[in-house]
Amino acid sequence: MAVPKKLPYPDNCGISLNWHVNSDYADGWSARVTLFNWEDNAVEDWFAAVGLGTRTTCLGYENVYLFNGIRVPPKNQTIFFQGVRGMNYLIGLTNGSNPARDPQVPGKMQSVISFKSIWEFEYCTRRWVP
Repeated sequence: MAVPKKLPYPDNCGISLNWHVNSDYADGWSARVTLFNWEDNAVEDWFAAVGLGTRTTCLGYENVYLFNGIRVPPKNQTIFFQGVRGMNYLIGLTNGSNPARDPQVPGKMQSVISFKSIWEFEYCTRRWVP
């Protein structure tokens, strides 16, 4: 039996979710969310949950574009993402344009998540960003 190769993340999980601030504006801010599939196999009907803990950021959650996204009650500190119909298929690794010299490219999907600023919590929201 062959030893599996290590994946690029320390938890050795084949799917990773990255996000970073996309824009910051007077009424809120947005982040770009990217799902990567580092496995050879595609994932159909994927979903992901992002727990924001006790941070106040989630209170200003507004929308996720291109994914379905909802806050999970009762505390609304977790956002659940899911692919929308027709866009719920996360492909696996593919070869680069020249397989002899180009590395494999992970499958990916991107979206934007937006938050409204809540003036009482603006300091916390601006300090803690994903």
